[in-house]
Amino acid sequence: MRQKFSLMLFFSFILTACAQMTPVPTVQAELPTATAELASSTATHTPTITLSPTSTQIPPTPTVDLAKLPTRTPQPPASCPEANDKARIPLAGVFKNKKAAYHDARQAVLDFLNAGGNPKMVIDKLAENGVTARQMDITYDGIKEFFLPSGYYTIFGCKDGQYVTFLDIPPTAHTEMAAVLLLIQDLNLNGVPELLIGQAQYSDRAMYRLLEWDGTKLANLTPVKFSEKGVKVYIDDQVIHTIGQSNARKGALVGNYEVLDTDSNGLQDVVIRAGVYQEPTSSSDLEDTIVLKWDGQSYVVGEVSREFTPTPEPTSTPLPFSATCSIKVPSLRYTPPSDPSSTVHIQTITDFLNAGGQPENLKSYYKTTIQDLNNDSAPEILVIISQSSFPTIYLFSCQNGKYTDTEFFANDGASNSINVLSLTDNNKNGFPEIFVKHIGCFNNRCGGLFVVEWDGKKFAQKIRDVGWDGEIVSYTRMSEPANAYLKDLDNDGIKELVWTGELPPSWHGDYWAYYPQRLATHVFKWDGANYAAQPVEYAPPEYRFQAVHDGDSYAKGGAYEKALKSYQLAIESENLGWWTEERRDYIIGPYGFGPCAETGASCPPPAPDPNERPILSAYATFRMMLVHLLTNNPAEAEKTYQELLSSYAGTPAGPIIEMAITFWTEYQVSQNISQSCQKAITSIKPQKDVLDILAGRGSFQGISYGNKPEEVCPFK
Repeated sequence: MRQKFSLMLFFSFILTACAQMTPVPTVQAELPTATAELASSTATHTPTITLSPTSTQIPPTPTVDLAKLPTRTPQPPASCPEANDKARIPLAGVFKNKKAAYHDARQAVLDFLNAGGNPKMVIDKLAENGVTARQMDITYDGIKEFFLPSGYYTIFGCKDGQYVTFLDIPPTAHTEMAAVLLLIQDLNLNGVPELLIGQAQYSDRAMYRLLEWDGTKLANLTPVKFSEKGVKVYIDDQVIHTIGQSNARKGALVGNYEVLDTDSNGLQDVVIRAGVYQEPTSSSDLEDTIVLKWDGQSYVVGEVSREFTPTPEPTSTPLPFSATCSIKVPSLRYTPPSDPSSTVHIQTITDFLNAGGQPENLKSYYKTTIQDLNNDSAPEILVIISQSSFPTIYLFSCQNGKYTDTEFFANDGASNSINVLSLTDNNKNGFPEIFVKHIGCFNNRCGGLFVVEWDGKKFAQKIRDVGWDGEIVSYTRMSEPANAYLKDLDNDGIKELVWTGELPPSWHGDYWAYYPQRLATHVFKWDGANYAAQPVEYAPPEYRFQAVHDGDSYAKGGAYEKALKSYQLAIESENLGWWTEERRDYIIGPYGFGPCAETGASCPPPAPDPNERPILSAYATFRMMLVHLLTNNPAEAEKTYQELLSSYAGTPAGPIIEMAITFWTEYQVSQNISQSCQKAITSIKPQKDVLDILAGRGSFQGISYGNKPEEVCPFK
């Protein structure tokens, strides 16, 4: 019972994810607007309707004469604001909180449209932040309305020369799930399309609204109330509520509704199904159905039905499962090969499993974990082989009727040790993740982390990081690994993957060869698809340029509050040390590195560079100005800009001021951060000495602005 319940909840979660507040916007679940496509995409499940004994309580549906159906004549075009090509929409502040359940862009978009802004421009800007807005004419006047899914599902339309709100559905109060446009189609053939909007509440509860423009407003076409004892579909205040799912079991929304002509009268009816659900303490497998029919004026409940017997459970498992993988021969014993080669061990294990050998026998020779990781009822076997010089890890899974090595881990022969940090459904999507740590190199000074999970088709890598060459990779490499663990850092119920390192021990030569370095903490947070790398956290800075680098790293990763604090520290702190290449040489010389270690070298105590602090402080102020723009605070940005000009005029920070002026001048015209950044980069690029000071000349653990001047203003 509980196993069946868990599986159904998993399917519910997958299909309702489109209605939840995630980095992936809910509007992506919308169906195409073309009538033919919508009709075909929804009419996929037509079970036989068996009328319940109580269905006679519903009044008979009036017969609709198609010849007498009213057809709406087009309305006069609505009056919209006069177009203004100079209108700009700053959206950075709307999307500044990366952890927010949703990003409410309603006021920003409405103000922009009423300023004469081009709707196409704001659609493009929203798309850059993962939100898919659109335009459709639902009022039949030739003027397209603006559909905005931003937590709230909102429709703006023109009236009396201004955009006003035609519809505004908030996210659910507790689960923060958004409404989703499921269908837009002229079902009643009156010339105006109906909108079917769904909204999941939980994995087994949903709401539906059926709306149509009546000439002045979006009117709700469903009855005010409807309920019948025992039926898991009811209507309250013209909103349809469902408890449970349909027999299709596709989640709280998809699969529960259908549009089809149930009585062959030429009009499309709306069929709502629910009632199939399971809970730990009770269960119901009887599907309830109500049919909403058009009576010429509105939709009425035409039929109510309920299954008398449960629909049989599907006999097929989620994945093909062959008897070859299920046959077991208890008398068969495993004999490890004498050849230490991992390739030979893999083949021997595969032959043993496919001959019916019991996986438990492998535990006598290898570190073995046996668990079903893809819900096909055939267990996977995770094996760590240590017979050769370097340990290796393999995952054997039943695919196409035979056990095979999935090759999920690219064993490079460099591992000194391999451990499974955890094997658990940490991200709560129904499939366990395998968290693997491998340590290698001389004295265990390097390593890597891997997360593997079934993605519906294969076992896939689930880390998203940036490799040393700047490419996106599906794992993370560890340098000087100190620790690796799982911990819920933000109390959201899902643990983050964390590793610390990058700092050699002080007795090791590399500590001084690459001085100065700090302990780094790398965090990977589940984003709905991968464990994505977050901005690296370093130990508190010792030198001023390190505080600047911390601020830039935070700002680039969207951690704006942390960025502002780091910049403020770089500007104000009297405890941060100054840095020059001469100081580095002086410090590392006694340990045998740099020019001061050469025989006969004369290295007097170095002196601070008088240019360093004003340049770093001015640059930190420039970056604070950028953060205020990114967080939609133009007044504070201008204030910071003026402080930069007044505080650092006549100092060695002249190139920074010139860069800031170039940026600010362009931004006043274009209101485009990306274009303004390009101008700023062009301004500072020739200033090699300034870029070297920003980089912490001679340092290794930080940002190399000389090689990558675009890092001074990397925002798009």
